[in-house]
Amino acid sequence: MVNGSAISIISLTALTPSFLFFLTQLGEICRVARFMMLEIMHGTQPQHIPSRSLPYKSYVAYALQISKRLSYTSMPIFSLIRLILLSSLSLLLWISVSANTPYRKEVIEGLLGWVRLHTAGDKGGVFISSKRRIPYDEVTGYYIPTLIAIGEPTLAEQYGSYLLDAQLPDGSYGLPGTSFAFDTGMVVRGFIALNSRLPQESLLKQRLHLGLSKACNWLTNHIDSKTGRFIIPKDQWGLYDRGFVSEGIHLLILKPLLDCGAILQDDNIINAAQNMKSNFLRPSTVKELGLTNFEQRHMLTHFYAYIQEALVELGYLELAKQGMASVAKFQSSDGSVPAYSDVSWICTTGLAQLSMVWYRIGDTERADKSLKKVLALQNRGTAGFFGSTGANAAYFPDEEIS
Repeated sequence: MVNGSAISIISLTALTPSFLFFLTQLGEICRVARFMMLEIMHGTQPQHIPSRSLPYKSYVAYALQISKRLSYTSMPIFSLIRLILLSSLSLLLWISVSANTPYRKEVIEGLLGWVRLHTAGDKGGVFISSKRRIPYDEVTGYYIPTLIAIGEPTLAEQYGSYLLDAQLPDGSYGLPGTSFAFDTGMVVRGFIALNSRLPQESLLKQRLHLGLSKACNWLTNHIDSKTGRFIIPKDQWGLYDRGFVSEGIHLLILKPLLDCGAILQDDNIINAAQNMKSNFLRPSTVKELGLTNFEQRHMLTHFYAYIQEALVELGYLELAKQGMASVAKFQSSDGSVPAYSDVSWICTTGLAQLSMVWYRIGDTERADKSLKKVLALQNRGTAGFFGSTGANAAYFPDEEIS
């Protein structure tokens, strides 16, 4: 018969290798916890840690497994270790996020202050920029998911109500005199985020469904019969001697369009979005449009990052990684990336977007560096950002843009 002390010693002997291994993994758990939080802040449910063989839940399960085995003994030291193990993940999550990431409370509060200062009263949308104080429907739309994510539902609902009032009779959005598929798609993105948090009986939710129906039906009828993709507004998409904005940015419309079809249970909308996705992402079209090639004269980081973000959310992670590898070659040691592959100036907006995509594909080292650079470019007096910076900067260099 083996007494209790012997059982404890046997348990300790058996557990020591596992526990020591666990201790060696604390750094990895920090990284995992940090990735989890960054994904959550971007509105994505974390499922797998890129470049690692185990999903993050496996690390949680591993800690709990050791903890459970420790519970078989009554030795106080084991109870203490068990307590440490049970609390370690949440503690490390808090430490890693508060100490090692730039998502500090004061940064978010400063940015929110800028947004409020550049919003058209208590019923309007966000302005184009510090100099162009006209509500910009596109940006107002894709601000809504972020506002909800950081706990600002009132402003998100204000933006949603404003956009419903601003919707054109045909369901579209754009700039005065012209409707754009991209702008309309970004408003749909905002509507979907807002719809998910409203109760079924909400009057705003009912209005949202009507607005979604009008916008998404306009989108499904705004398709070029020759390409099977959205119509390109070339008159407005010129980049001077660099050609035109890549139509690849239209990929960012497809996920909201698919979600809209699901919410409205409209097969016509779903089928249109699926067909367009197939037309966009067949290998020949990816190559023709250069969706993963940053080294093209018309590929401003702002637009290029839109494409990579869309690839991620549509589930084309490997394509997105190819695209980000193309731009990673141009990242400097301070985290900056040139606005185009052949210039030295930085598009601040594009750099922030690239950082977000790097986080979402799990390349936190590049993401941290680029976001740190973005925050270094923030105007201290206003908390805003100029659209670009550096010699010969050419993207709203003297305006703080939304």
